[in-house]
Amino acid sequence: MCVCVGVEATVFEYFWDSDREGWVPWVQLVPEYVHRPELQFNQILVPTVDTVRTTWILDLLVNRQCPVCSSPTLA
Repeated sequence: MCVCVGVEATVFEYFWDSDREGWVPWVQLVPEYVHRPELQFNQILVPTVDTVRTTWILDLLVNRQCPVCSSPTLA
């Protein structure tokens, strides 16, 4: 299968969607930001391609019970 992408696009802009059996841009998963004025500034998270991609990867690892963070063991 050949996927033609724009000149500025990289492999990191897409993920494999097994339901659609094709490459889908991450930007299609970014929900619209709805401002909630009652939130404190430090409670606001504006969804971006990076937050969606990171959340997707972390959810995948957690659901498969893979270590998400690890530290070296001191001997």
